[in-house]
Amino acid sequence: MKKKNLKTLQEWFGSAIALPLNLDHLPAKINKEANSFLREKNGLKGEQRLRIYNQQYWFRLITIMQVEYPCAVKLLGYENFNRYAMDYLQAYPSQSVFLEALDQNFYAFMESNFRGKGRKKILQALAFDRALSKAVDGENAKGFQSGKSKGDGKKKAKDSAPILSELISQKIILAGHLTPLHLDWDWDAFRSKNLPIAKNTEIQDVIIYRDENYHILIQPLSKIARRILELFKEPKTLSQAFKILEKELSVKDQALLEKNLSEWFQLWVQKKWIGFA
Repeated sequence: MKKKNLKTLQEWFGSAIALPLNLDHLPAKINKEANSFLREKNGLKGEQRLRIYNQQYWFRLITIMQVEYPCAVKLLGYENFNRYAMDYLQAYPSQSVFLEALDQNFYAFMESNFRGKGRKKILQALAFDRALSKAVDGENAKGFQSGKSKGDGKKKAKDSAPILSELISQKIILAGHLTPLHLDWDWDAFRSKNLPIAKNTEIQDVIIYRDENYHILIQPLSKIARRILELFKEPKTLSQAFKILEKELSVKDQALLEKNLSEWFQLWVQKKWIGFA
């Protein structure tokens, strides 16, 4: 093989170590290239050294996935979880230099591919684990700007949150660190206290988010409030969101919505749970 420049060597090495994990051997063509690129050292040929790099690359990525999804690991077991993680990482190779983006499609992948026993529980565990991860790394909301900040400090604080009429034409989206969830099981106790998984008997609708002091919080809220926030995972105007809600809400839910809507949105804007898309 002709001598290559540094850029070519880096590109080859990056693609070679990311080849699907095989504990026994790599493709013959890659072994040949490895023996050309990598000099023998400590009794190991280039192909043997490359196999070590390849294994460590995959072991590191799988370990990261295990750390990010402890609830799912407990339920699936390491062997099953690792198999799904491997399949996912091959289907969605990392496109970012930042590791927080590594698992961003894992839930969707499992939703499409996992058909085993306890599907609902497994998917909910994945969603809970992912929500805690996003709470650490997710972006803040782009703040709303209101033209009503006049008067003393208290009035400014109150008026700085736009009223609903100011939001009608704006596309709204959740803060990247906030996730609304319906939880049938007590995942917090299962994950943080290592308690047996148990059904939630009271609070089932929550949001998981990062506050201004960088604390990760799990806060209960009503079912309808959770559903509204859920709709803004993707950018929507209020009218688009309400058109969806009209088909879902009971008479009781509609009355609750009418009573609390303005107050909820003021609170969510003040807390920066929602922002401009």
